[in-house]
Amino acid sequence: MMKCLKCAVLFFNLICFLCALILILLGSWIQINFVQYGKELQTVWQAATIFMITLGAFMLLLSLIGCFGALVGSVAILWVYGALVVILLIVESAAAIVTILWRDKLDSQVYGILKDAVYNYTQSDVIQPIDMIQKAFECCGVDSADDYKHTSVPDSCGHFKVGCAPIFSEFLKSRLFAIACALFGVCFVQLLSIIIAFCLCKRLRGYGSV
Repeated sequence: MMKCLKCAVLFFNLICFLCALILILLGSWIQINFVQYGKELQTVWQAATIFMITLGAFMLLLSLIGCFGALVGSVAILWVYGALVVILLIVESAAAIVTILWRDKLDSQVYGILKDAVYNYTQSDVIQPIDMIQKAFECCGVDSADDYKHTSVPDSCGHFKVGCAPIFSEFLKSRLFAIACALFGVCFVQLLSIIIAFCLCKRLRGYGSV
């Protein structure tokens, strides 16, 4: 029984370790790739990516602590591990809920940023990000090509008629929802690892181990 519990703790911490690596890599990838859409739109994801990278690093550390505690059979280390993971679970659950709620505010935020960018389209630091969005999402302007009344319609609009605000907003919303679902999934795995770790603690105490 003892060996099975130790193997289970190691197994679930290995899963958490891999999830942590994915979070760090995904957060870094988003951070790097969103630079191309300009500083204004990058701010939409700035907090989320920093949180993902920080969370991933903390999860890596906790996974190592959990594995070490199980391998050496230390009740003290496993209790510290369990307590820290409980705190992490609360933070992750709150972050997932905030992410879902934030999706409702994303429309107005994206609309405002794109509106300012289209209005200032002639500025050199705005042209490339807007062109990339319009080509990638096959859209034009904020609501339509009519948003370029103050200047000529850019070539990146092509024959696209639909505005970029609703399309780009839905794109971001789907990514945020995926992140929230991933956080809830990680929470479930960590909850199982806590339960098994505490069961191992109880078993170790029964054997008089410390």
